[in-house]
Amino acid sequence: MGDPDVDHGFYYDEQGQVDILNSPFFDVSGNDPTADEYVEMIIYQLTLAIEDQLPAGHWCLVSRRPSSLNLATSPATSTRGYLLLLVASLVYAVKRKAVGIWGCKDCGKVKAGGAYTLNTASAVTVRSTIRRLREQTES
Repeated sequence: MGDPDVDHGFYYDEQGQVDILNSPFFDVSGNDPTADEYVEMIIYQLTLAIEDQLPAGHWCLVSRRPSSLNLATSPATSTRGYLLLLVASLVYAVKRKAVGIWGCKDCGKVKAGGAYTLNTASAVTVRSTIRRLREQTES
């Protein structure tokens, strides 16, 4: 063994690593009652050895950023984008001419609707009821 102030009572092998089986803290005969007492016995010396082996300077973790999902090509985004384009084309094609009168620039049709929206809630309810009744009579 070398200098106890430098090697902290541990036995080092050829590569400079601690050889626990040859260190004086390791009790080969098994007289230590528990592993907890063994750890308590060597923990102070072990922390001193670890502190001596730490490199000087700051630690810096170098890693890559996690890969992100390409939102422009994801299926949900492309579906939402398509629906947004459909709604936008309808919004720009249908304009309010007067209160409750809506006109389509593409086809030239004029439709009665709500004062601020093309379809009122009651009109949507009536249309869905008519469609449901028509399907019931056809089947």
